[in-house]
Amino acid sequence: MGWRQYPMIIQGKGDSTTLHRIRTSILVLGAGLALTACGLLAPSPTPTSTPPPTRTPTITPTITPTATSTPTPTLTLTPTPEPSATPSCDPDEVLVELQAVMPYDEFTLLHHIFQSNHLLVVWFVDPELDMRAKGVEIDESLNLAAEHAIRISHQLKIKSECVEVLFDAANVVVVDRDYNGWFSGVIPFSELPDSPDLVLEELQEVGIKIVYLRQVETSPVSRQPAPSGACTWPEARERAHWHFAPERQNVGFFFVIDEVGVNVWAHWDSWWTPDKGEFSAMLNVMMELQCLHPAPDLVWLTVVDPDTSDVLFMGFVPGEPVQSGDFAEQINELRGIYP
Repeated sequence: MGWRQYPMIIQGKGDSTTLHRIRTSILVLGAGLALTACGLLAPSPTPTSTPPPTRTPTITPTITPTATSTPTPTLTLTPTPEPSATPSCDPDEVLVELQAVMPYDEFTLLHHIFQSNHLLVVWFVDPELDMRAKGVEIDESLNLAAEHAIRISHQLKIKSECVEVLFDAANVVVVDRDYNGWFSGVIPFSELPDSPDLVLEELQEVGIKIVYLRQVETSPVSRQPAPSGACTWPEARERAHWHFAPERQNVGFFFVIDEVGVNVWAHWDSWWTPDKGEFSAMLNVMMELQCLHPAPDLVWLTVVDPDTSDVLFMGFVPGEPVQSGDFAEQINELRGIYP
């Protein structure tokens, strides 16, 4: 199932804005960043059994090679070149710069290229959303989530001219404090103004590609008491990060509960693909998710080329082997959806 494009219309009513509800089934973004697994669970060929690894995966962080220093060349009196009209932009450096403008305590910024589209992935916990919303309150929180998604995309765009140079759009995912998904969409930076002022009433039509809009009450699974020995999402996320060198900026994890279930996304830069037969990075992440409450139904994996940011592999592991800690079964149950 691919994603379809819907216009999002914002109309002003006094001091408030109303997002016209788009009644649509849950969709899946082609880049695997939707809030649901609709259409992605078709059976894949059963992989050959892999001998089980040791009970504790290798925890040695994968370090990105550091460039060696070269001798300073002899100074020559060559003319100073004129500055280029296009800034020199490094995606990982831009991620660090953009983190400074994120107004939320919990967020993730990532980037990758999929099907020739360079996406800036933005996930954040919005404390203003009503986790217990019912009836018309659902519309109100959805309107707020959509507005905040547009506003944060605009803030990121005007923070650095490199944003529009590097990225085609922001793929924004908004969750509440219980990690219930409310909004996911792809917001082209070209649709947003270049000036610091953003007046939603003046945006007659924003060409957002809608991925998900919450239309029902949140799941009670997010409110169930945690069993003894369980860990929270911030704890599991921090421990998963530990397995990757801190200078690797394009590594991140995010957590979303929707009508289909409990989903974890893991994203890192590496030349690894499953056909290479070395699974330590994946197993290290799975190990840290074993204690997570609520327990994940699916763990989605996205691996991108460290040099080009192109997606090399996308897939998922069902929650049962993650919860049991069965490393061999996690490998056997890994299903690829791309390439």
